This record gives sequence, structure tokens and C-alpha cells, in this order.
Amino acid sequence: MGGSISLFENREAALAANEKALAWIRASLTDVIDGEPEITMGEVLATVTP
Repeated sequence: MGGSISLFENREAALAANEKALAWIRASLTDVIDGEPEITMGEVLATVTP
């Protein structure tokens, strides 16, 4: 199964988005998924150059 990557400015924004996604998955995809969906979180260090 595929996945996606989302980037957020801070941890609180990421947690809020995860809760919204989990609520939608639980309400909409219970007949498609087996068990709880897996969400992986972690910090990403990156350098942006112009």
C-alpha cells in the first residue's frame, strides 16, 4: 500500500493533522483496512538554499 509524506512547521501542527487523518480513516475506511493505520513521525533536518 502507498503512503505519503507531509511536512509541518512544528510538532503541534503535525499532531493536529494526524488526529484529523485518523478520525477520517476510522470513519471512512473501516471496511478497507485491517486494524489501526500506522503513522510514523520524526524530525527531518534539511537545508534550503536559494
